[in-house]
This record gives sequence, structure tokens and C-alpha cells, in this order.
Amino acid sequence: MDSEKVKIIFGLKLRQLRHEKGYSLVELAEKAGISISYINEIEKGKKYPKAEKIMTLAKALNTDYDSLVSLKLIKQLEPIADILNSNILTDLPLDMFGILPTDFVDLMAQNPAKISAFINTIREISRIYGLTIEDFYEAVLRSYQEMNDNYFPDLEAKAQQFRDENNISKTQSIDLEVLKGILRTKYEIDIVDLPNVENEELANINCYFVSARKKLFLNSNLDKNVQTNCLAMEIGFQYLQLKDRPFSNPIVKVNSFDELHNNYKAAYFAGALLINKQIIEDRLTYFIASPKWSSETLIGILRLFNVPTDVFMRRLTNILSGSFQLNNLFLLGVQKDIKSNKFLTTNEMHLRRLHSPHGYARNEHYCRRWLGLHIFRNFKHNNSTNQTVTEVFCEAQISEFNDSKSKYFVITMASAIHENVFKSDTIGFVFDNNLKANVDFVTDQNIPVKIVNQTCERCSIENCAERVVDATAYKKQVSTKNLQMSLNKLK
Repeated sequence: MDSEKVKIIFGLKLRQLRHEKGYSLVELAEKAGISISYINEIEKGKKYPKAEKIMTLAKALNTDYDSLVSLKLIKQLEPIADILNSNILTDLPLDMFGILPTDFVDLMAQNPAKISAFINTIREISRIYGLTIEDFYEAVLRSYQEMNDNYFPDLEAKAQQFRDENNISKTQSIDLEVLKGILRTKYEIDIVDLPNVENEELANINCYFVSARKKLFLNSNLDKNVQTNCLAMEIGFQYLQLKDRPFSNPIVKVNSFDELHNNYKAAYFAGALLINKQIIEDRLTYFIASPKWSSETLIGILRLFNVPTDVFMRRLTNILSGSFQLNNLFLLGVQKDIKSNKFLTTNEMHLRRLHSPHGYARNEHYCRRWLGLHIFRNFKHNNSTNQTVTEVFCEAQISEFNDSKSKYFVITMASAIHENVFKSDTIGFVFDNNLKANVDFVTDQNIPVKIVNQTCERCSIENCAERVVDATAYKKQVSTKNLQMSLNKLK
């Protein structure tokens, strides 16, 4: 058992014995001749006393030295031992939320049986629904983004500092060759083609970094903008000195929360580097002041930068939230696989509250009225298409959710990853007075209004032409409600 756990267990035992004897911190301090603050630090698992102080404490509590230093917890505290041995304190990035592990243990010590049962319940739910530790890490990261409105001034400053140090003007759109030159000269990283990209597995890898050889394998078959983003992220890892990191893009396996968090930092840095804050702010100021919605204008802003559509949409959430206070929003990324005709949620974030839609329904059929799904109709759905991955579609819609009555103004951008896989990214803003006061075009009468829902299974809309399967979950809910009404009549 590591030293941190030893300190926690000793502190818990000391606290429990003090309570059993009916001593306050002041009384124990007087009996042992030790300061109140030091005993408090011991009980919180922050300090471990020397042998002579342990002897003094044991005598004051009328117990023996060996019992006090034993790692065996008394029966009331046994559930805490199980939690400590489960490594949950290392899996939980408590420090991101201003919580020390000792604070968590202090909470558990007040009612160990109930807290242990609660944690075990969460584990059981995770097991039943097949949630992995990676799912947990991603949920924690989303919570961290949402706490900060997905805007991080320190990373914005670092990206600008990098531009200044490398004489990159604010108006300059950084291209692939510039980034290659920086990686080769500044960081002595060799950039080579990813081999065997005909291999189906490797074809899905954008890049892979071998740190021991300082070699970056880049998939040259990808769109230039995707390659540019890969290189900007690698610069982010190097410039921010992020050692605990994934080495593949996309991530193949997450080994720790720090890896996922650092990957997010590098991605944020890359977005801020490639899409200069001042330039995008200036363009968006004119864009949102227009009385008419224009897809062409937003695509034109995208074309100013060498970035994929998903990077551009994520960057919009940074700037709209941080600079325009439009932070009551959600971001949802969706992929469509033409071969299987399946949709997959690839990115999700909710600022200010949990919005609709959200990708909770792993085995349900998302509403085809969502603009993020409906926009795929623009793509030619056949393997012989000549459509290129550089083609971009952009649309806006006012979405009213049939059951919750939530109303959103949504913007979706979509492009092809390759001929069989398309992607869309949607930003949805709560349709409130703040939005109408700050974005002129949301009242444009030409913007279509659509009644939508979460999934087909949960939808109460009758005669929906886009329905894929029956509304089984909704019908079960109605049946339960009717049964409850019948039982109430019996009263």
C-alpha cells in the first residue's frame, strides 16, 4: 500500500478513536500536548506523525501503539478500505474540481457504508450498460469543459505567444509546410508518410508519434486540412510540454485521464493557433450583425483557415462563449457510415445545462429531423461518387422539441471524411432573449422551423415521415401513466 493510503487510513483510525472516546480536537490536543492544527492535518490524511507522537496519541486515547499503526480498519470503516484498494482515488481527477482526495475520504468517513454503497451502485450501472473507464474519463473532461464554458484564456495566450515567437502574423493562415518546417527545425522531429495505409486499420489513423525516435508518421492520403491540424496538435504537445499524452490521432486507447486532458489541451492550442482569435472575432462580429442568415458567409469564414469543419465548429464554441457570451449552447458531432447506414455520436458538449439533443441513446434511433442528421441528404450516397472531402454543406434551422418544448437555433456544417463516411457538427443555441438581442439573423423568416425529438423510440409525434422504428419507449411511458391514473381512481 502506498504512503498516501497509509496516511489516509491512519487519519481515519485516529478520528474514529477520538469520536469513540468523545473527545473534541481541542481536548485530544490538550491530552497529547500536540497542536490542534497538526492533529487536524493527521486526521485528514495529509500528515503522518513520527513514532514518538504516535506513542503520545495512543496513550491519550488509551490504546496501544500497534493497534493505532495497523493498516486494518475497524468494522465501521471497512467499506473505505475497499474503496482505497480499488484505486478510485487515482481514477478520479478530483483536483480539477477543487477537491482533494483527503476531502473525499473525509466525506466517506462520515458515513462509509452509504458512500460505499453509492459508489458500488455507480459501478454496477457502468457494468450493466457497458461503460468503460474511457467513457468515464470523457464524461469528466466534458464536465471540465462545461465548467469553464469551453474557453481557456491561458491556452489562447500560449497560442498567440507561439505565433509571436515564430513571427507568424495574425492575418497569416498557417499551412502544412510551415508547420512541417517548425517541427523539423525547432523540435527536430522527422515527418514521414504513414506506411501501409491500404491496411484498413491504419487507414483510420491520422498520425502516430514515436517519441523515442522523434518521428511523426503522417497519413498523407488525408485531406490537407486534417494533416495541418495533426501537425498543429503535435506542436501543441511539444510547446506546452505535455509529457503524459496519447501518441496516436485519433486516440486508440486511453491509459489515464491526464492523457485525455492533455490531448484536449493540445487540440485547443491547435485550434487557437490555426484560427487566430482576433481574426475570427472580427469576422463573427459582422456575421452575427447581419439581418439575414447566410450559409455561404459562414463557409467563407471557414475557408480563411486551413482547418477541417469539426475543428472550425469547436473553435466557434470557444469564441462565441468567451468573447460574445453566447454560452447557453450544445455541440454535437455525428458520423454517418454509408455501408452500415448507422449514425454515431462522435463529440458532445453542453454549456450551462444539459440540452436537447444529447447522445445518450446508445441503442436507439436518433431523430432523423435533427439537422445534424438531415443534412446528410446533400451527399451522394453511392460508392461511385466523385464528391471530394473538401465539399462542405452548411444549414441553419430552428428546432422545437416536441415533448420538452425546448427551442434552439441550430447551425450545422457537414463534410465527407471519405466516400463512405460523412460527418456533421452542430451548434445549438437556446432560443432566448439573449440570443435574439445579440444575433440579428435568428429572426430571419426564411430559416426553417422543425418539430423534432430525441429518438424514434421516445417520440410522441404522430405520422412522422422520418420515423425509423416504433415509439416503444414512449408507448411504455404512456401505458405506465394510464395505469397510475386507473389506480388513483380506486382511491
